Amino acid sequence: MCLSMGFQTANAIVRALRNLYPKVTYLKIPKKLQHLLPEWNLLEIPLKRPRSSAQRFVTRGNTPVELLIQRPGDNQSIYQTFASSKYIVLDVYGHSDSEYISSIWSRKYSVRNIDSISIKLPEKVIYINNMTDRMRFAVSTAADWQTLGLGPKQYWSCISNLDKEDMSGAGGDMLCVEDYRVWRTFDNLKVKEPSCIS
Repeated sequence: MCLSMGFQTANAIVRALRNLYPKVTYLKIPKKLQHLLPEWNLLEIPLKRPRSSAQRFVTRGNTPVELLIQRPGDNQSIYQTFASSKYIVLDVYGHSDSEYISSIWSRKYSVRNIDSISIKLPEKVIYINNMTDRMRFAVSTAADWQTLGLGPKQYWSCISNLDKEDMSGAGGDMLCVEDYRVWRTFDNLKVKEPSCIS
């Protein structure tokens, strides 16, 4: 999959990133592009926005993509924000520094924990526990045998630099794409379907 975007989309994404990473010390923009990318002056004081934000766009192949930005100081789970906005069940894999890892369960949406994944090689299968890995991803449920939220079937896959249980107030982001092939790849990593009781 290839991603290209227009200047308006690039400016919108960078506007959001200014709130997330306000300490950029050097940025080089070619002179011919500076007038097309006014938001790219990351050396200015970051814009003030009261809450986290999401940027939505589509690829040339009409694949929906969302970039969720969590500002420093916002303690709400970025995974819960995304799941509740789509009314989906979101399974999250990743190490957490929290002592207690919880699941969120409601009739409308849920956020569950993936305890381990498996990588299938021709000669063997490798099992990886989420407490020994620093990778983070999330995948919605959409198969016939999986529990669904109130929303329609949606094939979302997400990567993030935030823990599911992050309460430090650190800024971060999550990039999500709705594409069946990407979703199937991430969904097949799960060893078993998570339960809502953790």
